[in-house]
Amino acid sequence: MNNTDQLVNLKNAARLCGISRTLFYRLLDSAQGPEAVKVDGARYFDRGAVEIWNQERKARRRKGDKIGPQRKKD
Repeated sequence: MNNTDQLVNLKNAARLCGISRTLFYRLLDSAQGPEAVKVDGARYFDRGAVEIWNQERKARRRKGDKIGPQRKKD
């Protein structure tokens, strides 16, 4: 699998998770850029990407989308 295939797979995964294109590229850049901090092999994304993510969650919630695990009503 080459880099192009991996990028397409990442895009598809992002789309399935409901992440916008703006946030996807911001996360991708921050994971590879100088702001990314690597701790124990895990990557932490920059604060800007996290802020975009939170704004999108709030917008989706206002729109009426259910976010997170939902309990079954008996």
